[in-house]
Amino acid sequence: MARGLWLLLSLAAGQPALPNLRGTGALEQILVFDAGSSGTRIHVFNMQMIPGTHVPRVDLSVRDDQTFKVKPGLSEFAKKEDLKGCEENIQSLVAFANKFVEESRRKDTPVLLKATAGLRAVPAEQADAVLNTVRSTLSASGYKFQEDWVDIIKGKEEAGLAWIAANYLQGTFQAGGASLGVIEMGGGSTQVSFELQPGEKDNAADNDYFEFRTAMGQVYSLYAHSYLGFGQDYAQSKLQDCMSDEARSDPCYPRGYSRVNRLGARLDGQGDAPTCETNIQSLLFKEDTAPGRYAHELRPRGSMIATENFFYVRKDLNLQAEGVCPSEAEAREACGKDLAGGTSERGCFALSYQRAFLSALQALDQGTQVQVKRKINGGDIDWALGAALAHLLQTRSGGWSTPLTLTLLAALALMMVSVVVVQRPKGAAKKTDPTIFGKNLGLE
Repeated sequence: MARGLWLLLSLAAGQPALPNLRGTGALEQILVFDAGSSGTRIHVFNMQMIPGTHVPRVDLSVRDDQTFKVKPGLSEFAKKEDLKGCEENIQSLVAFANKFVEESRRKDTPVLLKATAGLRAVPAEQADAVLNTVRSTLSASGYKFQEDWVDIIKGKEEAGLAWIAANYLQGTFQAGGASLGVIEMGGGSTQVSFELQPGEKDNAADNDYFEFRTAMGQVYSLYAHSYLGFGQDYAQSKLQDCMSDEARSDPCYPRGYSRVNRLGARLDGQGDAPTCETNIQSLLFKEDTAPGRYAHELRPRGSMIATENFFYVRKDLNLQAEGVCPSEAEAREACGKDLAGGTSERGCFALSYQRAFLSALQALDQGTQVQVKRKINGGDIDWALGAALAHLLQTRSGGWSTPLTLTLLAALALMMVSVVVVQRPKGAAKKTDPTIFGKNLGLE
């Protein structure tokens, strides 16, 4: 009763109620499975819808503890037609989630699985067999589940959900202001997403248009495109295949590196960043689906966050990991070092590829600011977070956030104020913790 009264009085005063995401009250939980090429990761999100706010609050302080990954990826089970192994893989992740979701809550806790680039590369019949195994396993898990909650994520959806995550962490939805664009370079694909200006909706192709609606009805129109096959790992493998059989050196690898080509001839690392970047542009970016050549491509603008492999490569090379843009000097240095000196084998190609990709997008031109980041305000930029937020908003649409509901609750609260006096306990202080929920949104 006291909690409900505090909620009503908070609404009357124009302030959201004090959340307690670790309690049982208004806690919402969602399980999101990220089925990538190297493994499947589960996220158990603790969330809460607050009346009068645009987006739910997510308890980021428990996110690392409530995340777990198992290997291999679903694509490996598909290729080997190992459906029993796939079932056991998913069951182990469900068992992990059970540690954080009370049994009484599981029937009301949604479970979603979205597979990314790895499963797209598998023949459809094998991929479908694995996805059907996942569906039957999750259906028997005791969690809230629908068949269409398991699928291969669409490219624009992956791009749009990463945009939601970044801007949630930035505080864009509550505080307003300019939004952040996102360039997310994975292993198999790279996603680009940014907000369209008013009147620009028709500039985006249907396959690149993504819309996000907050609980308060604010609509964000996005350009969201996925360059399938142009993730860093796929690009690296494809570039090797594209090289001439007569080549005896590879500029995208440091000195001391060697490999054998299809004819059995040895190729040695040359360590030449400018030539590596030229090869990437001429050999990889010649297709009409490539960055810089895609017919419906829109040029990034404003502030862009480059994440995933942009961050991990810098970390491997002991470079400044965040807040910078990949530079030509860094690529030259990574390529110029000798492999025997301890430099990364993939660093030369990776930095050259990232530079070539951004250049093809014209993201390095004047008017666009690109910064590498993995976290914003302490939270990981991850499409899985965007998926949890979008799902909760979709399933709760028409609920707490509607103006009529808020008006009725506020009126009721004002009536109760006339007969009840609520006093904050002596010594109690306001509590704000920007490290838990990203930017401090002014919640008490």
